[in-house]
Amino acid sequence: MRLLYLTPTASMGGAERVLLDLVGMVRQARPSWSLGLIVGNDGPLAVEARRHGVETMVLPFPRGFARLGDTSLTGVQPWLRFLRHASVGGLALTGYVGRLSSAIRAFSPDIVHSTGFKMHVLSAVAAKSSGASVIWHFHDYLGARSEEHTSELQSRFG
Repeated sequence: MRLLYLTPTASMGGAERVLLDLVGMVRQARPSWSLGLIVGNDGPLAVEARRHGVETMVLPFPRGFARLGDTSLTGVQPWLRFLRHASVGGLALTGYVGRLSSAIRAFSPDIVHSTGFKMHVLSAVAAKSSGASVIWHFHDYLGARSEEHTSELQSRFG
């Protein structure tokens, strides 16, 4: 079995900790399985995944696409900024999807497991030619996060 994980960031938030735990459990339960990770930037998750024996590739997002976020879209100015970054990011995204698709095919996974909205959208397109099944693992918020909620999460989970 060949499992390929896709995640937008290597920062260690809650979704990344869950992904790292999952990789560790799969590695322990099925040591013969090939595990891969493609991440949109380098950081602690990539380092830890490599320690678990996961074949890890950093495939940086285009700058405009990397800057897209949905957590602060509460007024006109944030939406204008979002649309500006989306249009700039969209132009560079075509090349990125091609590179991601090539990386997925090179790993030759049976299953592609994506986390994060950006990777969900990208995996729907990029994994198509690989013949792999795609799993979307949701950990994202669908709306703005209140400061109170964010502070509570940071105090509980670091």
